[in-house]
Amino acid sequence: QKKIEVLEIEKAKTKEPAQAKLEAPQEVEKRVTALEERFSKKDILIPRWKDGLTFTTEDKQFEMKIGGRLHLDSAYFKPGSGVEDKVGSIKDGAEARRAHIAIKGTMYEDYIYQLEYDFAPANPLIRDAYLGLKNIPYLGTVRAGHFFEPWGMDNLTNTNYITFLENPLPNLAFAPLRNWGIAAASSAFDERMEWEVGVFRDADNQSKVTSDEYNFTGRLTALPW
Repeated sequence: QKKIEVLEIEKAKTKEPAQAKLEAPQEVEKRVTALEERFSKKDILIPRWKDGLTFTTEDKQFEMKIGGRLHLDSAYFKPGSGVEDKVGSIKDGAEARRAHIAIKGTMYEDYIYQLEYDFAPANPLIRDAYLGLKNIPYLGTVRAGHFFEPWGMDNLTNTNYITFLENPLPNLAFAPLRNWGIAAASSAFDERMEWEVGVFRDADNQSKVTSDEYNFTGRLTALPW
């Protein structure tokens, strides 16, 4: 009887490692399956090149675009001796006029965001920094944060597409630039009419609020023909 018991114990011991080797891959497979179900492909940001580096999920719920711009301003002078006699030597020069880095995108299809810095000045400046919600009935898109007040086409045109290096002088002198506020924008008649209205507080070049007063700014455009 004792011999039989000893043989059964020895047999059980020899089976345990073999069973453990078989069960381990099964457990791993279960865990992998659980992780795949939890983190499916629709939750992964896939890199694409779409007018720049863009990361998008398959279901289009999330999108993030990384970009920016680099505008260089340089000058080379070769003045005549008469000019040098009058004003002295003129040195050549070059500088970065704009050096922006931006991250923008959407979350859950309807939430939008943008953060843009300009590293050209000695102290980097915040250009755009806002959160928003689009597809709101009657209001369209609502943004809150630091961005351009809705005033003038030149002011709102991306500096990549303006005619000259700078905007027109009246625009620079009188147009409100980026300030802190909240605004709503929408369109009608198959986007042939657009409007935007908002309330803002003035900010300086360092994005600090400089006034306790509020600005109410609006813009309406229409293309009848």
